Amino acid sequence: MLKIAAPLLALLVLVTAPTAVAQAPVGPAEALAWRSFQACIAISKGATLAKAATEAGYRQEGDKWLAVAGERGFMLEIVPFPALPGGKGCVVVVRAPLSDHQGFAKRLDDWAAKDGFTALGPRTSPAGGQMLQFVTEDESRLLVLALFPEPGSEQQPSRTSLFVGWRGQ
Repeated sequence: MLKIAAPLLALLVLVTAPTAVAQAPVGPAEALAWRSFQACIAISKGATLAKAATEAGYRQEGDKWLAVAGERGFMLEIVPFPALPGGKGCVVVVRAPLSDHQGFAKRLDDWAAKDGFTALGPRTSPAGGQMLQFVTEDESRLLVLALFPEPGSEQQPSRTSLFVGWRGQ
């Protein structure tokens, strides 16, 4: 499992180039985060990026898929996930922490348990993010929710990242 997690941590650090955003009330950002997660799951099961992102509320700007909710900017992208053979990952970056990060984490935990994932427990990323990780028994799918709570640092402002990784077909 550590073979899978180490490259993921590096990937999360590389794909998140955040900017700080003011705190918003619980609601729209968490709803978009959940739709984003569901879009990533759909993509991992064969849906196209364009279809899943559009249905979740994203718009394409150049080669990026972007959305805004509760004064938070969201970006959704598909990236290689070399820790798994032919692996791909769907990354959602929220340009600020969710107002109800703990509530979102609980909802993800409940969903993961029902869908056959096992929680690996809380961990800390090399960049200081607090992570929750979930994996399927055969290690073919991985979910990670990370909160980077270091406000004020240009290298690591506050943000939430969500990663869904899967083995290639």
